[in-house]
Order: sequence, then structure tokens, then C-alpha cells
Amino acid sequence: HKKAGVIRNQYTAANDVVISHTDLARLLELECWDHKDHLTTYKSDGLILATPMGSTAYALAAGGPILSPDMEAVAMVPICPHQLTQRPLVIPSSSRITVRISSPGFVTIDGQRGCTMEPSESLVIARSLLPLSVFLPHNYSIFNVLRHKLSWGAREASDA
Repeated sequence: HKKAGVIRNQYTAANDVVISHTDLARLLELECWDHKDHLTTYKSDGLILATPMGSTAYALAAGGPILSPDMEAVAMVPICPHQLTQRPLVIPSSSRITVRISSPGFVTIDGQRGCTMEPSESLVIARSLLPLSVFLPHNYSIFNVLRHKLSWGAREASDA
């Protein structure tokens, strides 16, 4: 989180980073860059940047894709975008995403920590140099969990 090139806050996120407005429910303009390439400018209630682990939570509820855990990617999911053509993007985790906002906002990291963000500031999202180790049961399958929790392939009970 930078202002005039000076880092104001630095956090590590495992699941997601959410940028939203601070006061009245007004659209934010979120200018998104990858290095020097302008990706898009979302006009929405906010933006979710989700890792594969975080893609099955808030990002999924906001219409984002489910990222396979073995993908090295980030999902950029606009929250209630103003135009139907403003869709989620999936970009490589090697990207260095910079977001600038049009009015004061709030940044939430993994739903646990947060800070304010001013239009004069930039939020920079980059892959951490620290690896995250996740220990799972031997026969664990994210797709089995998703099938069960989201009722994928479940037959509806007949009314007979």
C-alpha cells in the first residue's frame, strides 16, 4: 500500500484482498495495472483479488471462478460491476497488480485486517516470497469437497 512511492502498509494474504468504498454506496472506479500494462478500469462496488484458496469464498459468491489449488493465479473479481461486460479476470500469480481508486476506500485482507486507502495511494498486490504450506488429509480432493458443499451433480428429490 503506497503513497508517493512510500510503502504505508504491508500485509500477507492467504485468501483474498478486498477493496471497497468507505461511505455511501457509490461506485468506485478501480484502475488495474499489471506492471506497466493497463488491464481494465472496473466501475463497481469494489474488487476482490483472490488466490486459489480464496476463490471458493467471497470471490465465488461475487460471481468469480473457482481456481484449482494447483494453479498459480489470481482472480480479479469486481463486486456488482456497473456494466455486464466488466467480468472477472484470471491472471498469473507472477503479475504485479497495482490498483488505484477514484474515491476513499477500505482494503480488507483475508477478512481479518484492513486499512483505509485514499485516491492518491496505490495498492500493489504481488506474490509473497514466503511459501505457504497447507497440510491436507491423504485422499483429500477439493473437487469432492466442492461437489458435496455445492451439491454438484445432486439429483433433486421428486415431488411424487
